[in-house]
Formats: sequence, structure tokens, C-alpha cells
Amino acid sequence: MLLKITGGILLIICGALSGFYYSCICIRRTDMISSYIRFLSRTRNMISYLRLDIHSVLMRSLSGDGIVSLIKETLREMDGGRSFEEAWTASVEKLVKGGAIFPGDKDIFAEFSRGFGEYGTEEEIQKLDMMIKEAENRLKNRREENASRLRIYRVGGVFCGVMAAVILL
Repeated sequence: MLLKITGGILLIICGALSGFYYSCICIRRTDMISSYIRFLSRTRNMISYLRLDIHSVLMRSLSGDGIVSLIKETLREMDGGRSFEEAWTASVEKLVKGGAIFPGDKDIFAEFSRGFGEYGTEEEIQKLDMMIKEAENRLKNRREENASRLRIYRVGGVFCGVMAAVILL
């Protein structure tokens, strides 16, 4: 009897942990977009005030946020002889396949490299401002989605664990 109770409790705990795991994925998604917005803001400021080229901007952005893996991968690709646009696009693709960037958010990350460096400073700043607004809208939408999803995942995980325990006992 003790073994059945212990097994039931373990099933409930496993269900709860799986619910928390999926809720953490939702949180990680919003964190990556937040990190991207901070990166775009820093890039805008570096271009606006310091007039840095893209390689210098990327080198100065290597600390802190979750987007560092994307920047490192882009620099690695650029050292391999690719242009910035090719390197950034390839890096985004790699991180989508690796799970660091979610496929639904790929478009806002890929947009950064399109035409970068082909315009004057003022046009680049305007483009970055538009990208920041778009990313903030996407972040707002993700947070609204997460408000309900997080609860569903957590409660669903516990419920599935309880149901598995009841069925097996």
C-alpha cells in the first residue's frame, strides 16, 4: 500500500514538473524578445551617438543578455568570410533549429540584418525605432498569451499527474 501511495505521489509530482517545464518555455520566449529589444535599443544608441560600424556594435554587445548566443554565432560566421546579412540570417536559422529562438519569432530577429548598413545614419535609426516598436508589440502579445497559458500548463500538469495516479491505483 505504501508503495502505491509513493508511486501516486511521484506521478503527481512528475505531472506538475512537466507543467512547470512548459510554462518555463513560455517565459523563456518572452525573455528572448525582451533581450532583443534591449539589444536594438543599445544598437540604436551606439549608431546614433558613437557612429559605430556593425562589427563594433556586435563586439560591444557581447555581455549580459540572452541574445549573446546570437551575436557570438554571427561574429563566428562573419569571421568565416560571410557578409553581416548572411551571417545574421544563418545564425538566426541555427538558433531556431537549436530551440533558442522560437519559429514564430524568427521574422522579427531576421529583420534586423535586412539592408543594414545600406542607409544613412538617420534611416538606420528610424528602421531600428520601427523594429523596436514591432518587437514591443510582439512582446506584449506574448505576455498576454502567457497569462492564460502558464496557468493552463501548470494546472494541466498537476491534473494529468493526479489522473494517472488515480487510474493506476
